[in-house]
Amino acid sequence: MKEIGGEFWLEEAKNKCKMQDNCAYLLSGRTALDFIIKDIKAQRRLASVLLPSYCCESMIEPFERNHVKVQFYSVSENGIDFCFSGTHDAVLLLDFFGYELPENKKIAQIVREAGSIIIYDSTHKLNGTSIPANYTFCSYRKWLYCNFATVKKADGDFNIPVPTRVNWAYCEKRNRAAMLKADYIAGVKANKQEFLRLFSISEDILDSDYVDYAGVQMYIDIETISAARRRNAQFLIDNLKDVPGIELWRPVIRPDDTPLFVPILVKNGRRDELKQHLINHSIYCPVHWPLSSRHDSGNRYLYDEELSLICDQRYSTEDMNREIAAIKQFFTEVPK
Repeated sequence: MKEIGGEFWLEEAKNKCKMQDNCAYLLSGRTALDFIIKDIKAQRRLASVLLPSYCCESMIEPFERNHVKVQFYSVSENGIDFCFSGTHDAVLLLDFFGYELPENKKIAQIVREAGSIIIYDSTHKLNGTSIPANYTFCSYRKWLYCNFATVKKADGDFNIPVPTRVNWAYCEKRNRAAMLKADYIAGVKANKQEFLRLFSISEDILDSDYVDYAGVQMYIDIETISAARRRNAQFLIDNLKDVPGIELWRPVIRPDDTPLFVPILVKNGRRDELKQHLINHSIYCPVHWPLSSRHDSGNRYLYDEELSLICDQRYSTEDMNREIAAIKQFFTEVPK
């Protein structure tokens, strides 16, 4: 049975993308955040930052690594509860899972008018944004197989040199894992445990050594990826909106949305059961995100209930039907 989800595999070689002005090509999202923090600090004070209460620990770590105090504003599936006192040097915003939040543009304007920095994480917004951010970064490996992220600065050149060295220890192991997975998906005899092992090793390398590295850039067909994801996400939403036991994070896809996933909230403490049920059907849906000691405890239910349904460009409507059938089967046949 064809697997749905999991790590992306290596596809045909792509041409390099055209270099953009005021844009740095770096290794990962954490590398990008670390670079942004250092670039700000080279010119002005950055002692404190506001992050969304619902976020990945990897977004917190670069700030703490650079001795920036982290505090949080409240986020729920219904929007943002944000009150800016002007006491923070920077605010980080993102449009969760690719679904645009109108509040973000208003918040960015308020914060910039107060003289603070806006950092926008466009990792969740592949098709761009009109948010007036000072810095925008994107980790493209969340959307397809690649080893690079970008940082764009709104005004002027960077204050620090852009890294040029590559973390080949990470890239080569991850490339090898992606090639083995490509063989596995194509039906060529391949050791699944070996590519899983190599992916795990590469992530361990990145966890311990992500600072000051360039990325290996490649061309990305954003229009094709966006169209496929919108089609698959809409199909999932249309067929799951009435399933008891789950709540769709966003029941509507707006014109400027490009879904990273279709996030659902699984009620009655059954999220992990559903995730395992899908694994039993070769469907690998991630959780966003594991709760850590670094996080704010507010709106903890998001960390306990969220499950990200796969809707990406690797898959067809038939694959989405498999995902839907497995979810419906869980709620009709698996005892509580």
